[in-house]
Amino acid sequence: MNKKLGNEIKWLRKKLGISQKELAKGICHQSEISRIEAGEVYPRIDVLHKISLRLRVTIQHFLSLSNDRTDYFDETIKYLMSLNRLFKYKDIYDLTNSELNYRIKKDNYYFFTFLVWQNTVAKFKLGILNYTEIIEILLQLINDDQSFILDDFLDLKIINSIATIYAESCCYNDAIIFYKQILDTDVKSEKFPIFKAKVINNYSKCLYILGRYHESIKISKAGIKICKEEYNMEIIGYLYERLAESQEKLLDEFPEKEIAKNYYKAIFYLQVLNVQPYIIKIKKSKKRFLELITINDLFNTDEISATDYQHA
Repeated sequence: MNKKLGNEIKWLRKKLGISQKELAKGICHQSEISRIEAGEVYPRIDVLHKISLRLRVTIQHFLSLSNDRTDYFDETIKYLMSLNRLFKYKDIYDLTNSELNYRIKKDNYYFFTFLVWQNTVAKFKLGILNYTEIIEILLQLINDDQSFILDDFLDLKIINSIATIYAESCCYNDAIIFYKQILDTDVKSEKFPIFKAKVINNYSKCLYILGRYHESIKISKAGIKICKEEYNMEIIGYLYERLAESQEKLLDEFPEKEIAKNYYKAIFYLQVLNVQPYIIKIKKSKKRFLELITINDLFNTDEISATDYQHA
């Protein structure tokens, strides 16, 4: 554990004449400060940042004590991903800028590449650079001959960002090229199927927007199959919605009750995510289909199995 960092925090705290309780206030529990100072645990990046402010030093002062700490890299990556889930792109931009001002590639190539990736995507989300400038930077990252970015399929995650940025910029055909590149790649990792399902969800959106409804139906079904095999309910509701939407565009080929069942399944699985405004929107816009059947019809015909219900 990092006793050097803990000793430095303890020394600075005592120098300022504040107790562990005072240092911990509004940041974490006093017991965590005690464990950090003892070198038993390594603080999360957000905690370390707040501690640095209270102790009147820059976070770089602490980072210099932990230049080779794998646990620090791991914690920072986890924290950045949590910020992503909350769409806190300004926080991501500020944190990655701070890290990149201090880090160099040789510190940890994977970590450095991860930081550049996250910083670049944040610049797009914040409107700092346009999509062509952003994609140029991301393409350079994956064109680098270093093999380290293959770890945890970081290369494919960067490609997914390129595709998504193209899609958000209404360049759907370009997005499809990169989404297909991911789907044509086989990765031996327990995490890959869920990542693949998320890619399929975005890919199916592009196909739907372009009016390629048969392809959207086919790929949505493939994504649903993956979600069921992996017992993952995060994406399946959106895939059922895309399936129903695409079938609705082909009314002469699909019975209205089949479309209604898929909209009901979408609502059923989306309830797990507690996205009520989104569910209400579907109920209002697809009322004429939803009135054709009831949720009980799905259970009575094994359209939604007991296993699905338990995992939902």
